[in-house]
This record gives sequence, C-alpha cells and structure tokens, in this order.
Amino acid sequence: MISSELAPFSEEFYFDDFHSKNEEVNNFLKERAIIETADNTTKIYVAHVDRRIIAYVAIMCSHYRYKPVGFDTEFRVPGLLIGQLGVDERFEHKGIGSMLIDYCISIVMEIKTLAACRIIYVESFDDAIAFYQKHQFILLDNHVKDRNKMVLDLRIA
Repeated sequence: MISSELAPFSEEFYFDDFHSKNEEVNNFLKERAIIETADNTTKIYVAHVDRRIIAYVAIMCSHYRYKPVGFDTEFRVPGLLIGQLGVDERFEHKGIGSMLIDYCISIVMEIKTLAACRIIYVESFDDAIAFYQKHQFILLDNHVKDRNKMVLDLRIA
C-alpha cells in the first residue's frame, strides 16, 4: 500500500485532477462534494497524498429494508450507506479502497455504541461487485437502475 493519510473532506484538498474510471464518481467529487458536505447530508473522507485526493468515500446514516440471515421477513435495518467510493485510477489495486471500507466498518462500530447501526450497504456498479464481495458484502437480487444492492451485515461479519 502507498503512504497516504485519511481525513475529512474540505475545500483545502486538491481534486481537479482526480480521475477514477467512473464518471459519476468523478462528477460527485468535483460537483457535489462541497455542497453536500456544507449541507451536512453526506460525510466524505479522503485518502490523500500531500493534500491531493487519491480516493474518497461518501457516507450517510440511513436504513435499508431487507431480510437478514435467520429472519423470515424483511424489516428496516439501520446502517451506513456508502453513497460513493472512488479511487483515482493511478492508485487502483494498492489497498486504498479496502482501507476506506475498513474505515467505514470502524465508523459503524463506533456508532453502534451510541445508537442502533448494524449494516453497511451500497448500490454498486457491476464492475465493483467483486471488490465488495471480497469484503463480505452480500449481493442481493434487487437492482436499482444500473446498480446492484449489496449489504454487509456486521451482526454476522
């Protein structure tokens, strides 16, 4: 893994040259990150080298309706939504995305000491399914547009 630091997003970081393989991920960072951070609708954490963003994760508290293992019916399960996760293509396959997932797990573990929080979920693009499955996310069979619903249930993980 390269030597990077993890910090909350702010306008002090450089991100104009950030480029992942996914334009939606690029556009969110460049067009929405400042607004959603200011509105407190999304919390963004960035991996950076010398204040230059090389990866980020955008998260929020929410709930997801699904049927957990061992239950007969669906119900709302509180958790953390990964709204965006992106790694600059120059830094892919260096463990940075995994570091961001681990950080999200640590956030859930902290939240659950104060309030109910059990899962991390994501609506993943097809090309990211294997990445999330490597981190024990379960692929659910529902689809939203071009996304795949995936969940990591921290009760069983």
